[in-house]
Amino acid sequence: MDIFVKDFGLVSDAEKVQTAAIQLAIDECAATGGGTVHFESGLYRTGTIYLRSNTSLHLPHMCTLKGSDDLADYNASDAWEQNMIVPSEKIYGQHLIVILEVDNCSIWGGGTIDGNGRHFGFENREDFVRPAQMVYLCESSNIRLTDLNLVNSTYWSCFVHGCENVTIHGLRIRNNPDIQNSDGIDIDTSRRVTVSDCIIQTQDDCITFRCDNGVFSHLKDTTKILEDVTVTNCHLSTKGCNAMRIGVGNGAIRNCQVSNIVIRDSAKGVCLESRYVFNSDEQPGVLIENISFQNIFMECKLPVYLASYCEGINALYAPPIRNIRFSGLTVESEHNIVVQANPNCVVENIVFRDVIMKLQGSPDCVDRYGYGEWDYVTSPAAFYIANAEGVLLDGIRVKVENEASPIIYGAISDSAQVDFGTFAAIKGAERLACIERGR
Repeated sequence: MDIFVKDFGLVSDAEKVQTAAIQLAIDECAATGGGTVHFESGLYRTGTIYLRSNTSLHLPHMCTLKGSDDLADYNASDAWEQNMIVPSEKIYGQHLIVILEVDNCSIWGGGTIDGNGRHFGFENREDFVRPAQMVYLCESSNIRLTDLNLVNSTYWSCFVHGCENVTIHGLRIRNNPDIQNSDGIDIDTSRRVTVSDCIIQTQDDCITFRCDNGVFSHLKDTTKILEDVTVTNCHLSTKGCNAMRIGVGNGAIRNCQVSNIVIRDSAKGVCLESRYVFNSDEQPGVLIENISFQNIFMECKLPVYLASYCEGINALYAPPIRNIRFSGLTVESEHNIVVQANPNCVVENIVFRDVIMKLQGSPDCVDRYGYGEWDYVTSPAAFYIANAEGVLLDGIRVKVENEASPIIYGAISDSAQVDFGTFAAIKGAERLACIERGR
């Protein structure tokens, strides 16, 4: 059935909050067996709205749903059991669009969802509160978000939590760079998710793979992991953090493909970490395995950070990172590619193949052991490798500004296995002379 919001009294109004009428239209559509709720061009103010099973929202070009200025217009923090609060990040579980425990829903049409982040902003004071994830999907299946503008979010733009069979296509995400934690798309403890043809410009992580299960989980089903996710044909930019983050939580992240990505003007390109700052020995982090990155251009400060622990090498236990493949990388960066494990932790079967890298780092080689995610004081070598097993570097071409710079620098353990592939000569146990200086 086709439902038109104008028939429920909705009019374009920059000030009037029309949550009740929007929800009534959605509920009427669901009650009659499902269908599409159609908006017309214009600006519609709203608080929290809930999609129902077998319903879709059609937001055409020149149509904007904009979040209310008043937190009282949003859901309560305890409105459902999976909801979560993070006081340290000033969020208490309010959302703009909620897709909760439903099937066969979509939002589409070329229109805009505006989180009103410029109104709420971010203030580092105890009493400050802002809405949380703008488009919130939780334990739902067969969901499509296509051809939309997500702008001005107060926090993460889109959160996919505990879902299955999700298609995200053609999103244009643009957030205020002054608003902290304004991620693009966060995919957590979900399976069979496809992200394609998206353009994301944000302050924090553009796309994340997470797994919060076990004691960290707010889901009803705490056995889920993140698996079978594909990301392709996307443009990513973040001055504040990672274009791609893989890690955070407790559980497993596996069997994912990332391809045909352009990363520009970013702090870091790809970050994989099995243990994060809030993990403990009882809940040490996430297993990360079978992840492939193909055909990626990176213009960033630090292109790849792959590590057991986010704060550098130490004695903490962390789950394994294994079977990670990078191929067809073109890199322009200030700092090097880092691959490192805590002693007695597993980082193994890491492949870099067909890499063209232009390194613009400092000529001073820093003699230190282990680097952290937020620590950019690295050596001028193209690769730093420590305590990793079965690393393959094949078809690597590096142009460095300093002719004396090595390609490899690191405290490689006696048991570590590094296969230098097409490199011609190894000079010393820890350094490899540059094979190709570039033209």
